[in-house]
Amino acid sequence: MKKRYILIGFSVIILLISTSIAETEERINVQFLPDESTVKRFKFIENYSLNTLLVIGSKSPVQDVLSACDIASALGSLTMPYVETVYPEESVEFASIRITLVKTEITKEISLLKKPISRLDIELTPGDFENYNLLLVGGPKVNLLVHELQEEGKLPFNITAERPGPGKGYVMSIVDPYGTGKDILIVAGSDREGTREASLALFDLILEN
Repeated sequence: MKKRYILIGFSVIILLISTSIAETEERINVQFLPDESTVKRFKFIENYSLNTLLVIGSKSPVQDVLSACDIASALGSLTMPYVETVYPEESVEFASIRITLVKTEITKEISLLKKPISRLDIELTPGDFENYNLLLVGGPKVNLLVHELQEEGKLPFNITAERPGPGKGYVMSIVDPYGTGKDILIVAGSDREGTREASLALFDLILEN
């Protein structure tokens, strides 16, 4: 019996270690820049509304489109508490008895998604840069904006075939690169698999908040 308990305990320890390693492996392929806490503070929401455009390249592979869909579903799940105040009549009379009614406050969760948030890189207008924070999906080979930002030296690291490496990705937060007061978040990798990894990491991060 004692051996049996020891065997069960040993199996549980191995399971916990394996789970921990698996979770670490999920994160090891993605780097948050400049760090995870900065990415968490990205301004997806402004003025009680989702104020972020999701931008993919017009020639993006299907994996990037799937990545954008996953991120959009995470953003669409964001809600905000809203308190609705119900004002009934001040008083009512029932069977010659006057009863004073009190106002009631009802808290609801409202969706922040009120309009389409997806754009192709070739569809953006000057007003989009001025009015929205941008979330760019895909590397410089498939997303024109990522290519332009990289050419202008506005990325903390250039995204190449070697950096971050095959199957690896970045989630980059860039503060006000165009001087409009709006920020940019880039989800990209050295290849489509790396972009996919980065998008899934961002998906988890959004749902954690």
